Amino acid sequence: MIGLYSLKRKFLQELNRLTVNERNVIKYYYDGVETWDKVAQELHYSKEHVYTLRRNALHKLHENDKKRVEIIPLYLFLP
Repeated sequence: MIGLYSLKRKFLQELNRLTVNERNVIKYYYDGVETWDKVAQELHYSKEHVYTLRRNALHKLHENDKKRVEIIPLYLFLP
């Protein structure tokens, strides 16, 4: 069984495949910002740009994965 630390490390490695802007959008949303509208406000992006960054990030994170997997904010669970 994979430990939580290993999962966090794998998750962070996957995030490093993203651009800085894509990573910020994903981290803001999964770090407790409640809506994509609020993410756009916080990052000073248009809502459309946030959706584009999100779509690109998810595509990159899932391009080698044949099944849809939800992104879990594992970095929240470990110090």
